[in-house]
Amino acid sequence: MDRILVGIDDSAGAVRALDRAAMLAGKLGATLILVHVMTEDDAEGELPASERDAISRAESAGVLAGSPGDARLREIGRQMLAKAEDQARAVGVRDCRTILAEGDPAEQLVRLAGEEEATLIVVGRRGVAGLCAVLLGSVSTCVVQLAPQSVLVVS
Repeated sequence: MDRILVGIDDSAGAVRALDRAAMLAGKLGATLILVHVMTEDDAEGELPASERDAISRAESAGVLAGSPGDARLREIGRQMLAKAEDQARAVGVRDCRTILAEGDPAEQLVRLAGEEEATLIVVGRRGVAGLCAVLLGSVSTCVVQLAPQSVLVVS
């Protein structure tokens, strides 16, 4: 195992997945690839309703091409990844990279694992998100179903 990809978000399951992936990467000398996927659900939850409504009106009027909410979510994602990278390096991971993506979490994790030639995907077990989750179940279930790589689901 020379490349391990792990999904990062603000859930307890993702924290446990990061801990396990960092431990494995540290012991094996593997590259750890940290991925946070921004979703439409994130946008709904991160901004106050009044700000979401104002942004929506501005986008509908053609005033905004990329909303301030998007920039704010990207910054939150970058901070989440930076914190995860610090945690991984603190337990001995030498080679660590971060990727901020957008879309369906399961689909993006599987796509990026292929692009990065990861030999293992590590995900936490938690709730449902994205179209794949509606059709197949949780993000972890979708990743298990879609990935050609080995997948470790951490409870």
